[in-house]
Order: sequence, then structure tokens, then C-alpha cells
Amino acid sequence: TKIDEDSKEKEVLGRVGTVTISADHHSNGQAEINYNGSFLRMSIRTMENVKVAKGEKVLFIEPFDDKGVYLVEPYLEID
Repeated sequence: TKIDEDSKEKEVLGRVGTVTISADHHSNGQAEINYNGSFLRMSIRTMENVKVAKGEKVLFIEPFDDKGVYLVEPYLEID
């Protein structure tokens, strides 16, 4: 339902995920996030001139389109 999608969208934004299929500005990839104990695979895309590779951490910024693709940026963990 639409309500479920809206609440899921809000839950995803601001979360950090791990890239499972590399992505860039021209092609979608996938990232996995831990969502309340289960793993969700989300379609991702990056901003221009940004690439993310499998295994890298990314931050979910905003919806990219209305098809469930999210704009992400590389996330650097600070030790």
C-alpha cells in the first residue's frame, strides 16, 4: 500500500548501506541495508561523476525517481 511505501522511504533515508552491485550516475546498482533485523536490497544511483563499488558503504540521501531507486553518496566511516 502507499502508506507502507511512504513509511519505508522515510526509514531508508539517512541510513548507511553496503553496495552489492556497483552503481554510477548512468546505471543503477544495488545496496543492502539492515532494516529492523532483516536485509533490504535497494536500487541505487549516484550523483554525476561519482561511482560506488561493491563492498563500499553508502548513505541514502533521497529518492532518485518514483520507481524505488535511491540517490546515494559514498559514506566514509571515521574510526
